[in-house]
Amino acid sequence: MNVIILLLTIVVFWTGYRFFTADGLQNQVFWGLCEIASIIVQGVGKQWIVMEMNRSSLMREIKRVEVAVAPSSCKSGKLSISTLYLASI
Repeated sequence: MNVIILLLTIVVFWTGYRFFTADGLQNQVFWGLCEIASIIVQGVGKQWIVMEMNRSSLMREIKRVEVAVAPSSCKSGKLSISTLYLASI
């Protein structure tokens, strides 16, 4: 996905260049709209990457809690609802 964001960055700069070098109002409007669309798509892609990193980090933390809680529940001989919930994830 990072490669796609890099390619979108290149598209943003390219459409910006084409906007400023366009002759005529219609060409400027076309390249301006392309610039805005590419900036929006790039922003959505970056937001998706951040959300995926957050999800991965959260899952890693849940696994750590699960590993930390598992020995204490086995020693006491009973399982709590939260332990069962964490084990099912």
